Amino acid sequence: MKIFVSVGTTEFKPLTDSLTSGKSAELLQEHQIIVQYGTAEPQQYGKNTEVFAFTREISKYIENADLVISHAAAGTRLDVIAKLKPHLMVCNDTLAGNHQMEMVNANLQNKSCRVFENTAAFERYLETVNLQSECIEMVKNVTCEAKDATIFTQMIDDLRRKKTSSGTTKIIAVVGLLIFVTSKLAQITK
Repeated sequence: MKIFVSVGTTEFKPLTDSLTSGKSAELLQEHQIIVQYGTAEPQQYGKNTEVFAFTREISKYIENADLVISHAAAGTRLDVIAKLKPHLMVCNDTLAGNHQMEMVNANLQNKSCRVFENTAAFERYLETVNLQSECIEMVKNVTCEAKDATIFTQMIDDLRRKKTSSGTTKIIAVVGLLIFVTSKLAQITK
């Protein structure tokens, strides 16, 4: 299996270290792993692992992957949804305010991805799961069909009703809706 890992523009050393030389690397050693590591280059990595800091072609890597593992960021989540890929999202709890927990909480019931509050929880998951089977299950739930419009509508309505919802969450929802509509238009014009 080809696994793409993305941590965005900052660093997420607990995750990149785990996937390149730690516990997760051992558990995933039979897979090809490509790691976009941001600002903290891993000191060592296995023979089946390719690493790089940044790219403008993140969509290409997501599209070519069988599974995406990433920090819990809205932009990455939307890119993964657009490419209909299974997704493991890990909260980068080293960031100020632990703001990625909001994304994890928003996706707790989402069957097209698995979310983790930190790297330790992610590692525990890898120890107990058949990754192939999990990917198959997640892919079954990743769709961009017209019936999903109701999900986005409900999400927007829920956000409007929530007085505690942050401006960031509302922006994420609107961007998600725009990506959904764009993907529908692309399908229609094919």
